[in-house]
Amino acid sequence: MGFGVLACGLPSTDEFAGGTPTTEPVDAGPEDASIVEAAPEVDAFVPSISIDPPVPSRPETIDLTATGALDWQAWSEPATRCAACAPWLGNVVVDGGSLDRYGDDDRTYTWSNGAPQASGSFRGGVLVAQLNGSMTLPVTARARRAVVTLHTDVFHAAGVLSAQFAGEGDGPSVSVALGSELYAFAVHIDAPPGRVVNIVWKVTGVDTDAYANVALSAATVSPE
Repeated sequence: MGFGVLACGLPSTDEFAGGTPTTEPVDAGPEDASIVEAAPEVDAFVPSISIDPPVPSRPETIDLTATGALDWQAWSEPATRCAACAPWLGNVVVDGGSLDRYGDDDRTYTWSNGAPQASGSFRGGVLVAQLNGSMTLPVTARARRAVVTLHTDVFHAAGVLSAQFAGEGDGPSVSVALGSELYAFAVHIDAPPGRVVNIVWKVTGVDTDAYANVALSAATVSPE
């Protein structure tokens, strides 16, 4: 039985005779559609909020201009804020009870770049004197990674400071025990510009004093 020769596309003997083989390019056919290029890696940024444990304050002078590089606000009469800063700190909103003023804080707050008062000082703030009453300070991020420091007071009361992104569920919170004390809270925010964080300062307990309250004197925003 004779055997046929299978053509494999190899050059002929005559082509080898010339010393240089010649071959036709091979068509590999259409691209395999099942091969998918891997997507480039993306840095998955997750906005976050954290609150440090409260630090008891001592009677002192606090320079809001020096400590509030990004923004500051003093709840003086009238309320005063940084004149040239992009506004991070909004207006306080009360929920339960009323927002009253006081003027006998042990800390003195000063500033030199404010509006409507260009420079000045005061000792006081705003307070809520009702069990389960609260005040909310909205903070609008203007850059990533900032620290909001709140200068607060509890008087014959217990309180909880919490923070959450607007429109979302509960965020971190820190409680202070029943008593009378000055506190500074540091709230760390890492969020894209325009994101709003609501900081809530709430009365959670009172003793027999008729004017038991939680109070807010001033707030500053500085880079992280």
